[in-house]
Amino acid sequence: VWAAVGVGIFAIGGFERLELMTYDWRTRAFPAEARQDIVVVAIDNPSLKAVATWPWPRAIYAELIDRLTQAGARVIAFDVDFSTERTRQDDVQFARAVSRADRVVLAAFHEHRALDGGAVVEYANLPYPDLRKAARAVGSINLSLDPDGAIRRAPIEAPILGGGGWGFALQTARLYLGALDRPVHRSPDGTLEIGGHRARLGTGG
Repeated sequence: VWAAVGVGIFAIGGFERLELMTYDWRTRAFPAEARQDIVVVAIDNPSLKAVATWPWPRAIYAELIDRLTQAGARVIAFDVDFSTERTRQDDVQFARAVSRADRVVLAAFHEHRALDGGAVVEYANLPYPDLRKAARAVGSINLSLDPDGAIRRAPIEAPILGGGGWGFALQTARLYLGALDRPVHRSPDGTLEIGGHRARLGTGG
């Protein structure tokens, strides 16, 4: 009987769901110690109220980069879509600030759309050309949902338009470690090595 129940649970993905539930419990019961050298600068409701226009002028991001650089930030990573060019003056000012800081990681993402007739086309959203050239790195922010609809991990590799590509979090870590020009090695046991630094990844990380 128990064997039949076990087979039934496995068939409907019950073991995977159980693993996800216990993973959530473990992360809440034994949380990792928060690092004090990582700061999230959020675009929250008070920020949106303070600057009433959206999208914000790129000059605001340029000023933010200058201030963060002056404050000693080693890496500045923007999880913001800058694929569309705005005004020439704003775009140039922003790109110059990114180049001047020499420590900025930008986000990219892609999506697949079905066309009439069944063909599927991949669309890539990359930072506009001048900005992309000014950045130290670009990483994908595409994430995968678990069966229960939650996001628990970020991909290491994230190819865009059929080419190679790295995830946003990994690119941020590589720049922080000064290892953008060093290869990334991932061993079968889940260990990731970047420029002599090693880390253990979670399942599917």
